[in-house]
Amino acid sequence: YRSATVSTDICSMESLFSLEERYANRGMIKVALWCTIVVGVVFALLCWLAHDLSAPKRVSAIERRASWLQTPAAHGVDIEEKWAGKTPYYIVHPSGALSQRGRTLRDQLEQRGVELPAFGQTDHLLVICHGRKGNKADMLPIAERYAAVGYRCLIPDLPAHGESRWVRSHFGTRPEVRASLLALIEAERQANEGVVLWGMSMGGSFVAQLATGKPEAIEAVIVINSFDELENVVRKKVGRSLTAVLNWLSTHLYGFDVKAANSRQAMAQVDVPVFIAHGDQDSLIPIAYGRRLYESVRSERRQWVEVSGADHYNVLITEHELYADSVEFLRSE
Repeated sequence: YRSATVSTDICSMESLFSLEERYANRGMIKVALWCTIVVGVVFALLCWLAHDLSAPKRVSAIERRASWLQTPAAHGVDIEEKWAGKTPYYIVHPSGALSQRGRTLRDQLEQRGVELPAFGQTDHLLVICHGRKGNKADMLPIAERYAAVGYRCLIPDLPAHGESRWVRSHFGTRPEVRASLLALIEAERQANEGVVLWGMSMGGSFVAQLATGKPEAIEAVIVINSFDELENVVRKKVGRSLTAVLNWLSTHLYGFDVKAANSRQAMAQVDVPVFIAHGDQDSLIPIAYGRRLYESVRSERRQWVEVSGADHYNVLITEHELYADSVEFLRSE
């Protein structure tokens, strides 16, 4: 009887252990399954971010600036739309009557004693490079102001934006893109016309890359709310460990090494005057990144402007006279 009881107890204990082991295995399988799902989701998200980084969703020009395109004379400009290879672009020059924005800027500069060409005359070509997810039409309000004070403006759709036939932007680091944009600038530049490069955010990276190599026609560079190194911006968004994975995916899937978009290295080779401005409330590209970019500038003639209260998107429309600051810098040599 005792032997039978002991045997039964042993069998019960073995069954209990077997049951516990079965539930433990199920728990491990669930944990492994959830880990696999999480890793898969993170990987898919990083793949999407790698794609979106250099080829974001495009927005139609007409959706953004219909009034400028339909009635340019109301803004004191004439707009010509052209193509050069894969790049569509606008040429904007003063025309008709001076607009209110143009009048305001001219008044500010005249109060500072800055000499300006008569309205309707231009003496420089200003190349305006938009930010990521933007297009050439976004820059028309900027061109309106500069056209009023003597600048003929060239505004390209940068690669992977607007109607550009370039598939990916690579933030201006691809040699063939730089060569095509420089050729476009030279083709549109009139005899004895100096060139000023103007770039905001991602456009600042393009400007820094274009100015590298010191093309003779380029006389000055203006950068607004841009970064020192793109890798720092990505790291701020996804963290240090995931940045390495995202860069690996971007490099191997889309041929874009994030580390190559290094404006600090580019600016260290630029000898022309450089004007850099940054909003002190910019959360997308912190002002410290802009300051480091400024400190890397090689040129002895440079100016740093901190725009109080400005974030990444409103830096050009605060009470700070940023347009006047930049034009005074350009015309005070």
